[in-house]
Amino acid sequence: MPVKNEQVEQIAKRAKDIYERSIRQVVEGEHDGRIVAIETESGDYELGDTVLEAARKLESRHPGKNASFFMARVGTWAVYSIGGSSLKWKKA
Repeated sequence: MPVKNEQVEQIAKRAKDIYERSIRQVVEGEHDGRIVAIETESGDYELGDTVLEAARKLESRHPGKNASFFMARVGTWAVYSIGGSSLKWKKA
C-alpha cells in the first residue's frame, strides 16, 4: 500500500523525536557514521554499516509486522547527501 506524504512526514517526525529522546545519547560519538534504523511505533532501533544491514536486523525483531522504519546516519540527519553543507543534527 502506498504511503502518503503526510504519513511520511509523521513517520519522520516520530523517528526524529525518538532519536533525540532515546537514541542520540547512546549512539553518538561511539557509532558516528553508522546507520540507525528506527521502528517508529515501538521506538526499537538497530545499527548497521549499511541501510540494508540495519533494516534487516530491525525487521528480524519485528517479523510479519508491517512496520515503518526510518533510517538516518548517526551524527547527521541524512543517510546520503549531495553538496557540501553541514548535515549535523541540530540540538533541540
